[in-house]
Amino acid sequence: MKKLFTLALSLGLISSVFAQGGHSREVILAQSHNKVMDQRNEVARIERDKASQIQKINREFDMKVAQVQNNRWLKNKDKKRQIRQLEVQRKQQIDAVNQKYSHVGWNDHGKRY
Repeated sequence: MKKLFTLALSLGLISSVFAQGGHSREVILAQSHNKVMDQRNEVARIERDKASQIQKINREFDMKVAQVQNNRWLKNKDKKRQIRQLEVQRKQQIDAVNQKYSHVGWNDHGKRY
């Protein structure tokens, strides 16, 4: 009877040890998944910020170009020159935003996450 009781007790202990081992693996996998999802959410937020800044720049320069086009006192040649200058400024500002966010979404090994 003692041997049977000891055998049942040891089987119970062994099965509980193995049952807990799978749980810790699931916890680690869940933590890893959460970290990946947090990184993706952060990248999405930063991409939205970047797009928002570019839209703002485009709106501002569209208004400036419209003001130049609607200015009756400027000659056509002067309007074209000012619009070209505004387009160069727009491109420079958008390039600066793109440069600021160029690292977003890439890990230290050059791979997208």
